[in-house]
Amino acid sequence: MKRIILLSIFVLFISVCKSQAQSVYQKQTDSVSALVVKYFNERASDKLYALTSKSVHSKFKPNQWKDIFESNFYPYGKIKERKFLKFEMAVGAYRVAFDSGTFLLMTLKIGSDKKIVDLNFNPYKK
Repeated sequence: MKRIILLSIFVLFISVCKSQAQSVYQKQTDSVSALVVKYFNERASDKLYALTSKSVHSKFKPNQWKDIFESNFYPYGKIKERKFLKFEMAVGAYRVAFDSGTFLLMTLKIGSDKKIVDLNFNPYKK
């Protein structure tokens, strides 16, 4: 009986620790997503690029990053709303609404250095 109680306490402790760690990552991701929206609305591709990790820098040069945003995302207009949907497997998911009436799903993952390792905008499906 004591083993069952100790095991239950251990499992509960592990769950609480995992929840707290996820909560910290979620808060960090949420803060970075707010900066993404701010810099997006300023059309500050250079500031968005500065939020990204070395792994992103190895895939995209600053001028490529700027071209991608200018040709694919800035035409939607400014982001007028960012709604948190879920945080799963270290990835934050947000529904973003644009001036144009378009809704996209923005997913964001940050690394241990608090820099963006993955940022995607995809069609939003209700």
